[in-house]
Amino acid sequence: MNKKISKPIGFLWIITSVIWVVICLFLLVWGLKGVNDLERSINTQFDSVDENIVLTKSIITETIEVFDSVNSVLATVEQTAIDTSRSLSETSPLITESTQVITQDVPDALDDLQASMPSVIETAGLVDDALKLLSAFSFSIPIPLGDSLEVGLGVAYDPSEPLDDALQNLSASLEDVPDELRGMQNDLDNANENLLYVSEDISSLAKDLNTMNEEISDIKPQLEKIYLDVEVLKISIQKVRKVAPSIIMKIKVILIGLFVLVIFSQIPYLYFGLYIIKNR
Repeated sequence: MNKKISKPIGFLWIITSVIWVVICLFLLVWGLKGVNDLERSINTQFDSVDENIVLTKSIITETIEVFDSVNSVLATVEQTAIDTSRSLSETSPLITESTQVITQDVPDALDDLQASMPSVIETAGLVDDALKLLSAFSFSIPIPLGDSLEVGLGVAYDPSEPLDDALQNLSASLEDVPDELRGMQNDLDNANENLLYVSEDISSLAKDLNTMNEEISDIKPQLEKIYLDVEVLKISIQKVRKVAPSIIMKIKVILIGLFVLVIFSQIPYLYFGLYIIKNR
């Protein structure tokens, strides 16, 4: 080979080999840096995932506890609603009976009393006169050598108001009472009807609360399953995290080995380049 041609070729081989070596070293350093950055990023992501898993488990646990409390409260409210509805339902017959007594029995009895009042008042007048007569009855027995002995029946009767007048006033005060009591019929019937409506509404509320409680109870097993799934995920991530360093190390070894192989592959070119330059 011509010496003028061989030397440039030798220099070209040497320069090309050196460039390849420099490029390989640069790529090796850059690749190792990238792998290290990847390792740090993976560790950061693992830390973030661990924190999120712990937070998720805590939230699920608190949610289950809240649902347990809500279930207990709803059960208590439901039972209270049932008891209230039952009490109102049992009160309705009592109101019906009271309505019968207040608006019918008592007014009828008062009407009968008012009807008998004239004769009662007349009798009371006779009794009053008789009592006054008996109260005023007395006589004296003369006693020798002393005062006379006053003898009476022992009846003291001097009322502020005569008995017949008192009964007359009582009759006058009771005159409008029967009609007033009968006038309460509609109000008591409406109250009884409203009471039944309230009882039905509360009973319906109790059923709705029972449905809601059952739905919440159905959610709890799902949350518990999610909790177990998260726990399994945590274990899987921990396993991956334990394996990750060895995988990263293998990547580094492969990367170093690959570039070292490329660098060593340039040694023959360097050698031939130097050989051509020195021997031609």
